[in-house]
Amino acid sequence: MAIVFKTDRVRGEWTKLHHYNPALCKIVHELSAYLAKQQQNLTITCIYRSQKENNEIYRASKPKHQKVTAHTYYTAVDIRSHGLEAFIPEMLELLNAHNSRNANRTRSGQTAIFHEVNGHGPHFHIQFQEKHAHKLPKHANHS
Repeated sequence: MAIVFKTDRVRGEWTKLHHYNPALCKIVHELSAYLAKQQQNLTITCIYRSQKENNEIYRASKPKHQKVTAHTYYTAVDIRSHGLEAFIPEMLELLNAHNSRNANRTRSGQTAIFHEVNGHGPHFHIQFQEKHAHKLPKHANHS
């Protein structure tokens, strides 16, 4: 079983993520190892999102309504959940075991949540930045 990428773009972003946020990559590999034991692949659906893409997802048309997300800074990864429903509690437990080291938790205070955003399908959102890391650019550029 392996890490699979939704698109070639996401595959390229995975390479960048190893530079910008190696600790998040390590967590994703840990989750992949857990899923391999369950005979399941881990599919990454999103790593980087531009502000324009965020605006489209969150339907923000005015600057004051624009939502900046961790995806804009290479501090989040979305994982497809379809077919993994039986493992959701264990996956969240494994991922949220990293909360004490995480300087960039979700609004709920977790490293990972299982949620759906505006009809884009349920998925795992993993958000992590090592407390002592400083590699991230002010605004990561997709290109």
